[in-house]
Amino acid sequence: MNQREYPTREHVVEWPLSQRCTIFCLDLKAAKNNEELARQHPQDETLIKLVAMRAGLCDLLAKKIIDLDFAIDLFNGEHAHGIQKRIEEEQTRQKEIGA
Repeated sequence: MNQREYPTREHVVEWPLSQRCTIFCLDLKAAKNNEELARQHPQDETLIKLVAMRAGLCDLLAKKIIDLDFAIDLFNGEHAHGIQKRIEEEQTRQKEIGA
């Protein structure tokens, strides 16, 4: 694999335990947890965007259309934006209730 190319499950299994890292796209439990969160909060725009983005990025990685570094940067940027949006929404809500 070259420059953080997206590894397959087979690649990860071959790595020594000390070199294995958690790669979300290979973590089926995490994917199911995200889907469950989306089911529980279908109107949460920020959450739905992140769940959909991660699923789409994983699909593009598996097809080798994009590389891992790009996917990580793109997701992290959107995640940071979502957090900032939540902070701003909370600040606005607190101002509205006079807290």
